[in-house]
Amino acid sequence: DEEYFAKVQEFHDAALAVTHASFDVITFPLVSIDTSECKRKLSDKALSIRNALLERVVDECRDEGEYIQDEYENILARISEKPANEIELNALFEFIEVSKGTVAGLVSQVDRIHSKIDATSGFCYDVSQEDIELVWRIKGYPKKVEEAILEATEALQADKQAMQDQLALEKEKFETLLNSFDAEVAKCKTFADYDAFESNFEEVDGLMKSIEAAEKQAENFNMREQVLLQGIQPTEYPSLNACKKEVLPFHTLWTYTSEFKASRTEWLHGSFLDLEANEIEDQVGMWWKQSYKMSKSLEDETPGAAACALKLRAETTEFRENLPVIRSLASKALKDRHWEEISEKMSSPGQELHIEPDDELTLNWLLEINISAHIEEIQEVCVAAEKQY
Repeated sequence: DEEYFAKVQEFHDAALAVTHASFDVITFPLVSIDTSECKRKLSDKALSIRNALLERVVDECRDEGEYIQDEYENILARISEKPANEIELNALFEFIEVSKGTVAGLVSQVDRIHSKIDATSGFCYDVSQEDIELVWRIKGYPKKVEEAILEATEALQADKQAMQDQLALEKEKFETLLNSFDAEVAKCKTFADYDAFESNFEEVDGLMKSIEAAEKQAENFNMREQVLLQGIQPTEYPSLNACKKEVLPFHTLWTYTSEFKASRTEWLHGSFLDLEANEIEDQVGMWWKQSYKMSKSLEDETPGAAACALKLRAETTEFRENLPVIRSLASKALKDRHWEEISEKMSSPGQELHIEPDDELTLNWLLEINISAHIEEIQEVCVAAEKQY
């Protein structure tokens, strides 16, 4: 700034120096020279450059002043916001602290603007009324922000207390909810009717979802406690963890049972050509293994549930007998000629059988025609088809 105004001063001094550089009329023995017009043009040129430099200063001050004014207005708008929750409350408290440093920086900028505007007065430069009002307006913002911070802090403290009271009320209701889980868990442990698997699953799954929702609520409480009561240890809910651990094996039992029943129906009655042998084998194998493990882990405390696990084991064992048929025939290698060959092998004197590989073909129909009894012959055809594929 000093170098810039030193340059302005040079042109200002040059304009004055030109006017005093000589007499307006200089007389020689033969001629007289009038220098007034030349001095005027040189002086005007120097003043024009000086004013252009000063105009640039005022333009920059105007732009910076408008930016600072916007910054102050943004601060005031943010401070006046009403927090809707604990996160917004904490963010506002943090913003207020940060804004104090921001205001200190803006004050320094405003001081520099005033210093520049004041410097123009030494050159008799005409600063517009709008620009003067702007630089004095931004000078008054720190006081406005200070008053707004005091008012906002008081309001935020009241909001914080209200949120603490609300949190305490919600936690009290939450404890009642946790206590209700014990009875529901005990009820789920009594389910021993395998045929009622749908209602059993719905009730156990509903309880599990309620427990998982409660876990999220507990996390929400802990987050809000950290905001409102900084430094305290988060509240633990051991009964919630215990309930989830206790209901988990029964949720697994009835989930697996429900999934197997639904999948079996789809595999039996859906399009046979859509079956994926590897996926079915993996899925059934998992249910088969886990059902046995569950029967052992549940037999001491809940023999009824253990018996249901054994029924699932029995049903998956029975379905596993269909896997050779699925592995053999659910193959993209089989063409129409292979299906015709299989049909011939399935036919008997006086009873011709034709298997049509279309969307209407189902595993259930294949089982009804006793295709498993011909599995070795069918596998021979399928092996040959795979080699040709």
